[in-house]
Amino acid sequence: MQVLFTWIELLRNEFKSLGTFWWMAWNTMLAIISVVLTVVLFKREAQPRRGLRTFTFFFEIALVLLFLPNAPYVATDLIHFLETVRLTDVSLWKLLGTEFPLYAAFVLFGLLCYSFTVDRLLYAMNMRLGRTWYRVGLFGIPLLSSIGIYIGRVARFNSWDILS
Repeated sequence: MQVLFTWIELLRNEFKSLGTFWWMAWNTMLAIISVVLTVVLFKREAQPRRGLRTFTFFFEIALVLLFLPNAPYVATDLIHFLETVRLTDVSLWKLLGTEFPLYAAFVLFGLLCYSFTVDRLLYAMNMRLGRTWYRVGLFGIPLLSSIGIYIGRVARFNSWDILS
């Protein structure tokens, strides 16, 4: 486990070398983790499964939900654009033409990662657990994600802080 944390910190330091938008690239990489986990764990053609895979299903959901808030969290990075507008002497129109498209691309990518992951999770829940759990997931997943975003933006915790 310590090797994983060391690797994450080294990778984070590499992202800092990207310059001004290093944290946007870092948050986007974290958003991709939930997509990768979902693709690996919840293949559409493999639903429903039996035996040990059903036993581990709830662990797999919890693991994906642990990283899922990173995807919509990218949208909250728009506050940094507002901060840039407030602190710089550059005209708003120039910032809208140069920096805002970059922010918009990162936000769009994060929301696409979120949508894809939630779609796969809901499909898996529907196929394995039935329509009732699908409806629970329909309301529960966004609720848990919003709590995760709050914990990340306000309390300043990361997904891997739970693991450590």
